[in-house]
Amino acid sequence: MAKEAEKKEEEKEEETPSKGFPLKWVIMAVVGLIVLGGGLFAAKIFFLTPGSEIEQEETPPKEDKLDVIGAIYSMDTFIVNLADNSGERYLKITLELELSKDEVKEEIEKRIPQLRDAILMVLTSKRFEDINSIAGKNLMRNEIIIRINRLLTTGNVKKIYFVEFVVQ
Repeated sequence: MAKEAEKKEEEKEEETPSKGFPLKWVIMAVVGLIVLGGGLFAAKIFFLTPGSEIEQEETPPKEDKLDVIGAIYSMDTFIVNLADNSGERYLKITLELELSKDEVKEEIEKRIPQLRDAILMVLTSKRFEDINSIAGKNLMRNEIIIRINRLLTTGNVKKIYFVEFVVQ
């Protein structure tokens, strides 16, 4: 009887189809899709980007539009302690403000104490970690622009340029 049971088990194993066959096709299909997707991505990057040679030959050259720089107002240098726990670091910064109109210069000269106070409040609230990166500097730049523009009525500050930026 034991031999008959073994024969029946062997027959069952022979009758069941191999389960590896569909798995091979699935793996091949996935690999094929990955290769096809990678090829399409590479084609898009190298051949269809705006800076590609093909598009540059087909499109006429665009006229260079220089960004018109507005009036510039130079601020005096600021030296402030940073808001670090130790209080040992300081920031020395010189700003130049790009203005939307020339008339804003007159208003800025009248409001220098208010503007310096607003800028000082932003600068002294920063820690070294906040301004150590480019993103941190840009964030601080935007905060200063917002604070200054709240005080101005005849125009606004379009951009701020850091002429000097020293942290020690």
